[in-house]
Order: sequence, then C-alpha cells, then structure tokens
Amino acid sequence: MKKAIQNSRVRYPDKKITINLSPADLPKVGSNYDLPIAVGIILANEEFECHRDIVSQAYFYGELGLDGSLKHSRGVLLTAMLAKENRSPHHTTSMIGLIGGGTNPMPGEVSLAHLGVLFLDEMPEFSRSVLEVLRQPMEDGKVTITRALGRVEYPASFMLMASANPCPCGYLNHPTKECQCGERNIAKYRRRVSGPILDRIDLHVWVDSVEVDKLTGENTRVKSLQDKDEGLTFSISETSKTIRERVMIAREIQNKRFKNVKGMYTNARMGNKQVKLFCPLNQEVKQFLTAASHKFDLSARAYFKVIKVARTIADLAGEVNILPAHIAEAVQYRENVW
Repeated sequence: MKKAIQNSRVRYPDKKITINLSPADLPKVGSNYDLPIAVGIILANEEFECHRDIVSQAYFYGELGLDGSLKHSRGVLLTAMLAKENRSPHHTTSMIGLIGGGTNPMPGEVSLAHLGVLFLDEMPEFSRSVLEVLRQPMEDGKVTITRALGRVEYPASFMLMASANPCPCGYLNHPTKECQCGERNIAKYRRRVSGPILDRIDLHVWVDSVEVDKLTGENTRVKSLQDKDEGLTFSISETSKTIRERVMIAREIQNKRFKNVKGMYTNARMGNKQVKLFCPLNQEVKQFLTAASHKFDLSARAYFKVIKVARTIADLAGEVNILPAHIAEAVQYRENVW
C-alpha cells in the first residue's frame, strides 16, 4: 500500500495510520480493498483539494500494484450493478435532487456523476422542468447555484446516457406486437423531452427488440462488408475484446492530440474553437457536410457535434483525416429516431 501510493507520486504521511473496516461482523477478505483504503489515506492527508460530499458518494474498488496501477479484480460486475442502482436517478427525482441546491446547497446527481456516467432510465418519465435544468451542466461541465447566503459552484462534467421507449406502451414498430397508444398520445409522450435537450445528445440510436434466442448467443458484433469489385457481400464478427482494443487505440490517439491542451483528453470535450483547430476538413468533406446540414436541418450545435463524432469515427478507423464516409456515419446518429 505504501509503495503503491509513493509510486503514484503522492506523499505518504509520516505517521502512524489506523484503518477501521466496519461493520466488524462482516467478513472482509481479498485485495480489492486496496484502492478505497489508499484513497482514504490520501484524502485524510489532504494531498488534493476535492469535494468530499462527492467522494463520499463514489465507489472505489480494486487491487493496487506496487507501481500504483490497478490490477484485474474479480466481482467488478456486481459492484457496477450496485453502483448503477444508486449514481442512476429515479424519474421521480426533484430538480434539486438532480442539479443540487437546497437551503444549505448540496451537490445533486449531476455532480455526483462528475467524470462518470449519468444514466437516465425512461427519460420521458422525468418531469420536463427537471430535464431542462440539464442544459447548463451539459454545456459548461459545471453547476452554479446562487442563494441568499452566497454562490456555490460544483463540477458536473459527465457523460449522459438516456433510454426511452418509442411510445407509452413501448410497442411502436414492434415486429410482433401492436401499439395501441394512438398518434396523439405518442406525440404528447415525446414532447416531454425538448428539442434543445435532444440537440445536446451526440448519438441517437434506435435499438430494436432482441429475440430471446439471441440473448444466449456469444458476445460478438457482426459487421457487414461489401466487395464492390466482386459484387459479393460478407460479414465479419468482432468480439468485445477486439472492440475494446480499437477503443483503447483511439483513446491513445486523442491523448496525443490534446497533450498540450490543459484539461482536455477526448474529442467529446472539445468546444467549437477546438473543433476548428483539431478537426480540419478538406473541400470535399465541407461540401458533403454542408449538403447534409441543409437536408437534415442541423442546428449550429449539431453541426459541430457531427464533426466531433466524425473525428472519433476516424480515430476508431485509424484514419488521420476525416473522410466523407465518417461524416455520413456521424450524420446518421443525428437522424430523428425519437
């Protein structure tokens, strides 16, 4: 533990340390307590400035190597499931519960999800007024709360993931079941999520219902390819391991891209100025994007989001420059699936 902390370039306190793991009647075995204990020591030693209210709501789980790196740990899935039940707000949450505030301002769910994922299940079931307060943190990465006693600012740079049924009953466009909602109820249901909120979401993906027999299949992704010269269509399967490797390579590309930009590590964090700087487009790509913008009536915000997504698609493909095919795929994610 001591060596792991020191090799992480953090000062280890030069004093006696007592660690209490409670409750005492619960057996505690294994090395997965290394990380939370190390974090506790670092916080107690006041090595870094942090929002303790946020840290107290976080989960730390894992084995530490002597070099300070995290090792493979068993039981991560169960821990993640537990975390999901809690960092995932219920649709009955209030505006203060989501964004923070109160007489004595406290951080809300968006701040507790800082540098993590905020998952809104059944998004249209949330109050529209509650959803609208997400606009500022989604743009600025922070929450500012002003009260009579003063002004408080909490970090809120999170990845928003949201799910929604296509209609109140959930059977719209279902292959075997018929939707009984009616157009009026469907339109009312969808209006609960405003256009400005949808415009701030990078990827809009329609997910078809999954057949039962496919749930037991192997965890692979089938990708169809076409040989234009031979006129043949064939498919290849990608395992989760292969996909992960491509993602890690893309993340490394982005780390190098932004190595001289403070506080920026991924394409998603780019503002409009950074998009213009790091995502140059040749004339062919510009013309293609302009035509797509007119066809799909993209807003200025959506225009830049398409470029950012295309840059990521190019990174995943190992391409130095953004090509028309990358723009075309990114535009598909802006189509109105809602």
